[in-house]
Amino acid sequence: MDFRTYNLSAMVEYFTAGCKNDELLGLELEHFVVRHDTGLSLPYEGGVEEILKRLQPVYGEPTIVNGRIIGIMREGAYITIEPAAQLEVSIGPCKEVSDIGRIYKEFTDKIAPILDEFGCGLVCTGYHPKSKIDTLPTIPKPRYDAMYKYFATVGTHGRNMMKGSAATQISIDIANEGDFKKKFRVANILSPIFSLMCDNTKVFEGEPYQKHMARTHIWNNVDPDRAMIVKNALDKDFGFLDYAKWVYDSPAIIAMDNGEVSYVGKTPVSALFENRKMDTADIEQVLSMMFPDVCLKNHLEIRMADSMPIENALAYTALIKGIFYDSANLDMLYERTLDIKNQDVAHAKVELIEKGKSGFIYGKSAVHWIDEMFKRTGVDKFETVE
Repeated sequence: MDFRTYNLSAMVEYFTAGCKNDELLGLELEHFVVRHDTGLSLPYEGGVEEILKRLQPVYGEPTIVNGRIIGIMREGAYITIEPAAQLEVSIGPCKEVSDIGRIYKEFTDKIAPILDEFGCGLVCTGYHPKSKIDTLPTIPKPRYDAMYKYFATVGTHGRNMMKGSAATQISIDIANEGDFKKKFRVANILSPIFSLMCDNTKVFEGEPYQKHMARTHIWNNVDPDRAMIVKNALDKDFGFLDYAKWVYDSPAIIAMDNGEVSYVGKTPVSALFENRKMDTADIEQVLSMMFPDVCLKNHLEIRMADSMPIENALAYTALIKGIFYDSANLDMLYERTLDIKNQDVAHAKVELIEKGKSGFIYGKSAVHWIDEMFKRTGVDKFETVE
């Protein structure tokens, strides 16, 4: 059997099976849990873990790894822990932005009195406002141990990404492969602008950050094999099979065997499956180890925004909805940007990191792009965080 052909086809079938035209939205918002008295992070052991235990009766069955609680879930909301005990709230899928806001308020209402007992609060910002990564232990999760080891061998900022950063991610539906091609292109081209609009990082490793879009700078220096813009993403015919090939030929970092994690480093995914078929669990696991600006699973994830206060996050979600679920707006942006290539997006990031809103990208000022998106979507109450 030609396992490569079979497995690539299985991945394409996975993407295809996830297609739907429901126009639902998902929000993932990461928080730092910090002490009121010092501004430093509350550790997982004896801290965030205990908070999860206190919330667990409200949120249902917990996710347990090696006997430790790392997540809890109820309908419409999933609370998980990032590598240095950042608290992530995943909400959706929801039809309306207001539903996301309602579910988030239910979460904050439940967690607020528990946080008060610990003398802590939740902070939404792109990078930890005080703690440095060397002082932040990783939570006891084998996957994160493997990632932390791997990122010491590639790039320069993988550990900063894992332990010091926090994001806002929006998920959107794709109706079919043609819809994917259009939304994937537009989302990748707009990703530097989204990053600038949602720039909410004033401090990096305890010092004032002098440029713009610190998280974009971090991601540019994490791992060229799995971060930034997907290789050849802006080729005109880039589709499901192209994305599957990119994943399949990338370093795997980890392998799973009966639920156990083993470190495989730069061994490509293709080598792990050269003699066996991939099932759905295998596909979902390898996809979860890829972190591009715009990520394909059984939906699209737009990943470039910093963590920010819920009011801004909801407005940003509405902006995304107004761009990608309005056919006129999406078609206009798609047609206008057909000549833009991968290298143009890379240049746009450099320009905006250096110049912020004074930058000039894709032939127009950054402010022009932002103003036009606000005007077309009607999201006029969203103020950029910067």
